[in-house]
Amino acid sequence: MTALRRILCPVDFSEPSRRALALAFSLAKSVGARVTALHVMFDPFDFRAPGYSAEPVGEKTRVVERDCRELELREWMHALHGGDVLDGILVEEGPAAARIADLSDPGHADLVVMGTHGLSGFDRLALGSVTEKVLRKARCPVLTVSPASPTVPHVPFTRLLCPVDFSESAKTALQVACRLADEAGVTILHVVDWPDDESLFEQVAVPEYRHILEKDAEARVNALAAEHTRAGRKPLARIAHGKPYREILKNAQEEQVDLIVMGVRGRNPLDLAFFGSTTNQVVRHASCPVLTVRQ
Repeated sequence: MTALRRILCPVDFSEPSRRALALAFSLAKSVGARVTALHVMFDPFDFRAPGYSAEPVGEKTRVVERDCRELELREWMHALHGGDVLDGILVEEGPAAARIADLSDPGHADLVVMGTHGLSGFDRLALGSVTEKVLRKARCPVLTVSPASPTVPHVPFTRLLCPVDFSESAKTALQVACRLADEAGVTILHVVDWPDDESLFEQVAVPEYRHILEKDAEARVNALAAEHTRAGRKPLARIAHGKPYREILKNAQEEQVDLIVMGVRGRNPLDLAFFGSTTNQVVRHASCPVLTVRQ
């Protein structure tokens, strides 16, 4: 993660986006960055069914709507005392995820800070997920705030959790976590993916097999902790077993961490069908902000 100078914060005027904007302002003030607030107007006629014959919204109506949204954004800025770090306000039209991703390139933003609505099940499949698409397409790290996050996120961060699966993207995320830590503590967590019901296995030596997996993971996590020791501060190394996203959320809540830092791999559109992925579950339900870092 490069030096943080420009933060892009998409706002849809929901409570999660208000929390994201508050976090963006707090973060900008702590590191000397500037914030651009973005609202993408939803155009229902971009998604009309075949044969739908309603007339398009007139340009005059669009201009009025754009002006109203910009005024509302400025009122939010004033309410959150963000004027001293505000770099600009953008009100645009088009598919929200695509416009956010377009503005996440190095020329516009070093970090995207956005809220997520935590939808699951049918609602998520029917409505799609702007956050999920941004995580897949963004060209810079993305910091998300879920409905379960505190109303006023804590900045600077004092306790960080970095889940690792030993992939290159996870190692990149760990490097970022350690750079962000400064005086904060970092916990490295690896979860051995293991079913709750061991009877699902037919092997006789199930406990022994799990023990071997855990010992191997423990050695690798300890090696990562030693590698990232700085100024005498060594990250904590932890091993858990179970469903990865559940254990990550559980550890984050028990340890009262301020930030989860995770690596995200490049994903193709087909992957969007598999909405139970670890990263997406954590992003949607974490009790603290989540920073996702692409390799």
